[in-house]
Amino acid sequence: MKKDAFYFPHDSNAKDDPKCMVLIDQLGLEGYGIFWVLIETLRDQPDYRYQLALIPILARRFNTTAEKMKAVVMNYQLFQFDENEFFYSNSLNERMIKVEALREQRRLAGIASGEKRSKKIELSENVNGRSTTVQ
Repeated sequence: MKKDAFYFPHDSNAKDDPKCMVLIDQLGLEGYGIFWVLIETLRDQPDYRYQLALIPILARRFNTTAEKMKAVVMNYQLFQFDENEFFYSNSLNERMIKVEALREQRRLAGIASGEKRSKKIELSENVNGRSTTVQ
């Protein structure tokens, strides 16, 4: 079974962020786990934001309560809000801008490399009607 895994960079010491420390102090590691479920859920969204109205469904999916999940979203300044319909993470968005820029840079480099190889092949086929590689 193939698993799609979407990469995103994150700090290995996120637990030491003061906001996360308060979260862990008040909700324990369950709260911290909820935080990472929310971040991973945001990462999977095309625009890295999620509807507040869907939190109860997400909570059921991950065997927690909507109240706990809403508390993590609303009470720890870990997320920002968009017209009170969506929440998102500035930190995730900033990281994903860098990931997307690097991905685009690599895509363009691949295109350029393919064009260069294609020109080499054309040149080698045109040299005296023989197939010799020009370097």
